[in-house]
Amino acid sequence: MGAIDLDSLVSLYQGGQESQFLRVLVYGAAGSGKTTLLGTFPKPFFIDFDKGMSVLKPETSGIPSIRMSLDTPNAFEIVVSVLQDAIGKSGIFSDQGKAAGTKTLVIDSFTNMVENFVRQAMKDANRDPIKGKPGFDEWGRLKQQCVYIASLLRDLSMTMHVGITALVTEKENELTKVIRGSPDIAGSYRDRIGADMDENYYMESSRSVTGGQTMTMHASKWRGIYEAKTRVLDKLDFENPTFQMLEASMAAKRARA
Repeated sequence: MGAIDLDSLVSLYQGGQESQFLRVLVYGAAGSGKTTLLGTFPKPFFIDFDKGMSVLKPETSGIPSIRMSLDTPNAFEIVVSVLQDAIGKSGIFSDQGKAAGTKTLVIDSFTNMVENFVRQAMKDANRDPIKGKPGFDEWGRLKQQCVYIASLLRDLSMTMHVGITALVTEKENELTKVIRGSPDIAGSYRDRIGADMDENYYMESSRSVTGGQTMTMHASKWRGIYEAKTRVLDKLDFENPTFQMLEASMAAKRARA
């Protein structure tokens, strides 16, 4: 291997030029408002594994999407192709494409996307995805796939907002009885997903005695149970959150800086 030209690789960081786009993980129980929140982001495109877009408000109709299921073949290759086209603004994201002008890319949900990848890995290994169990090689392949997709999402977040959803899983510590929640992601990548996304928001919903539903978003450790984080928001809790609320909170924090 020849000498590496390090000089061509060096760049100077310019303060104040950080990306203004969000890279967000929104997790919570089914029906807690994850899809609803991301549907309020500007001009979203959905990679839809949940078939949950029916919850979006009528004024958001016309959102472009690719719908897949747990058994869609070649789902990993499809997701990668979508993300690469979005990064390069080519294919469906070109000026003439069906997703032209997209400003937010959403994977809804990462939970079901990963389940698809596990099933496909087992099928490729001639294992029954219903009756069998993934082996070491399948789990290793899954980790590599998730890490690669996360790297593409990181690149994409330099030019548009990125949002992914996940269900939540809860475990009680037998000694302390403290319940801790985390994104419901199969495999060891569940321990890394929060670090790969800049913002982690936990969603929950509640109903009043009159039947009205309130969706609440938490952007900090809430009651010491659910781990969430924010670097850009001035406010940590939102009822019935929208992108406009988050945008106003980001502006307030920048103004105080």
